[in-house]
Formats: sequence, structure tokens, C-alpha cells
Amino acid sequence: NEDDDCFGSFNFIFPEENKNMDLTVKFYVNDGYEVPEIQVDPPVNFDSPEYQDMIENSLVSTGNNYRLKKVIEKCKRGEDVTIAYIGGSITQGAGGKPINTMCYAYRSYDAFCKLFSPCDGKNMHYVKAGVGGTPSELGMVRYDLDVTKNGEITPDLVVVEFAVNDYGTATKGGGYEGLIRQALKSGSAVVLIFSVFQSSAGGRDMENSYRPYGEYYNLPMISMGDSIISYFNEDGFYDWYFGDTLHPNNTGYQLMSDCIMNLMDTVDKADADTDNITDIDAMVPKQTAAYQGIKMIDAKTTAADDEAIASIDAGSFTETDSATGSFQYAYNGKKGAAWFPDNWMHDEEGGNNALTIKATCKTLMFVYKLSNSKTFGSADVYIDGVKKGTLSGYDSSGWNNGKVYVAMTEDKAAEHTIELKMKDGDEEKKFTFMAIGFN
Repeated sequence: NEDDDCFGSFNFIFPEENKNMDLTVKFYVNDGYEVPEIQVDPPVNFDSPEYQDMIENSLVSTGNNYRLKKVIEKCKRGEDVTIAYIGGSITQGAGGKPINTMCYAYRSYDAFCKLFSPCDGKNMHYVKAGVGGTPSELGMVRYDLDVTKNGEITPDLVVVEFAVNDYGTATKGGGYEGLIRQALKSGSAVVLIFSVFQSSAGGRDMENSYRPYGEYYNLPMISMGDSIISYFNEDGFYDWYFGDTLHPNNTGYQLMSDCIMNLMDTVDKADADTDNITDIDAMVPKQTAAYQGIKMIDAKTTAADDEAIASIDAGSFTETDSATGSFQYAYNGKKGAAWFPDNWMHDEEGGNNALTIKATCKTLMFVYKLSNSKTFGSADVYIDGVKKGTLSGYDSSGWNNGKVYVAMTEDKAAEHTIELKMKDGDEEKKFTFMAIGFN
């Protein structure tokens, strides 16, 4: 700056080949004055015993290894293998630079290819379904869309990361169990990874509540809290692992990847177990099976798409909301793809005709948009003429994110008439239904 002696701030990002080195940094101002050297001394080196301890401490359990060993052996034979990752912003890779290749998902996928594929990963396929700020119940609604690509893909392995996003969710763990059961039903191996946020307590959120699901289904589990808790109070550790208060940085994501690969290596070297789950439908759920097999309805769905749907009438929800959040990475090869592009939006001039669906179902979930604009109002939910609740599309802390409302969970399926209409007095306001989940 020509007006004063301030030369600004500097953010140093070192290349991968230098990440384990003690680097000396020099820079010069325009008069040739040499600024004193800055010695970069990371609190943990990647080749140190401390780092290896973090990796080993992360492994909660290998669970029943039958399915995971099948995935590894299939890969070693050069057969096609698909690894899918579903979770929130940490699975999305927020804080990683660049987000596509430095996230834990791609790093562990790439490491898996290098370790087990005999053909340089040509037999491997990668699916990342990370959506920032979303809980497992929303993940269950979009599972078919984002993970199986509407039935076109059956992942060999599904890595589930939702423990830090699920506090206070509508299904109280039911969506999380639904994801597990749905993946197991399709024959996939399932790995649970419990991420952390930055806090003195380790930021575990729902990990203690979700470990029992892993124990119940005897699944492999990885805890990043167990991995790094001993280092939380060491000088410089936050900056070593975290990019901000919520997400890892490149170093943190590398550790997550290495913890996953430690699980893979451990399972690869172990004797094979006998499959403990041959019929998930015959297995009593730990909490509920209500959310297993959730299908998604959106604005492009027609009655011809599913025999359980008798009719769909958009009513006055005929507009499309273009501000429903977007993937921060190339989704299906497309940059800036919207999370829910085919939504139902009511605008200020839409009137008040109900979005009406007649369908045979036993579980109903609604994903609707939260906006911090007061142009958004509230909508009422009716099932068979009975008002079930009022949903507010306005939230002062909303950021066009999706919120889930569970309208119904019944033991048996029956035909129902679902009506969604603007609350009296809000007819001239906006409201967006992103999607509907039904079973």
C-alpha cells in the first residue's frame, strides 16, 4: 500500500510434495528489505508416531467384515466397483482447496484405487453426494437421486457421514437408520464415519447416539473425535486440522482419508467373517424402519412414474425456484447444479390452490426451503382433510437450505390425499417445496 507501511496479509498454501517438510519462507518488499524468516513447524508431521497414533485411534470397529472384504476382493480382480459417499458439507469437501480433489471422499477413493485396483483405477467408479448443512433424513429423501442415480447404480460401498449435522432432526435418528438399512438391503457394504466440528469438547454432536446403530448392525466405524481429541489443546493444532470452525482443511481431510484407508488395510489383512445380514427386512430395526426405502417426488414426477401415485396436481405451486442451493463441486459433470432443480414454488400472484397428491403410502416427509426474506410465508399441510401442521418458509437464519417435516409414519400403507396450500393470509407470499419423500 503506497499510503502507509502496511503490506497486507499473506496466506501460504504449500504444495503436496512439501506438506511434511519444515519450510523456510522469504519474501521481500519493493526496496529490497529482507523480512525475517518464518519457520513453518507443523504440530504433527505425517510420518511421525503421533500421526500414526491418530490413525489407529480412529478405528472404532471393523464390524462384520464380510461385505467390505467382498468389495476389496472384487476390486483386486479388476471388476467394476463403485464407492459412494453421502453426508453434509464435510463430505461435500467444504474447506478443501480445491474442493473436488482435496475432500476426504476423493482422497480415500483415490487411495483405495491405488492400493487395490490392478488397472490404475479403470474399474473404479466414484459417487459423491455431499450437501452442505443437511441431515441424514434429507439424505434419505435424496438417496435414490444422488446415490443410486434413480436405480442405475448399486454402490458396492456406501460411506455415511451425518453425525455432526443430525442434532435435533425431525426423525430423531430414524433417517440415519433408514440410510443404513436401505444401503444394506441393496447389498452394499456400509461404513460409518463420525466427523467433528471445532470445539473444546471435540464437536462430536450425534456420535454417541449413532455409535449404537453401528454396533447393532455390526458395521465398520471410524471416529475422527477419537483420532484427534488428545491434540485439541496443543498449540497450532486447530490450524493444522481445521479450515474454519466447522470443516477440516486439506490436512484434516488427508487424515480422514488415511483413517479410512487404515480400516481398509485392516479388513484386507483379516480373515473373512460370515455375512450377518442376509435379509434386512427380516431384521428388527433398532429404532424404526419407517424411513427405509423412501422415494422422492418432485415437480417432474408424474403418476405414471410409480404405481403408488394416483395423481399429482401442482395447484398454485407452479413456479420453479432457482435459489435452492447448489452443489459446490461438479455434480454429474455439471458445475453449479442445483440441489433440487425440479421444485414447486408458490409466488405472490399464484392464488391459493392446493398442491394435491393422491398416493398409497405409510410415511410422508416434506422438504421445504428456508429463506431469510420476508417475502416467504407459511404453508399448511393436510392429509385426508386433516391439518397436520404449518410450515414457515421464512427463517431469519435461513440460507435457502432445506428443512424436513415428517407428516406421517404409519405401520401399513393406505391411499391418502395430501394437500399443501398457503396459510390463510399468506396467499400473496412465496413458498417452495423442494421435494416430498414417501414410503
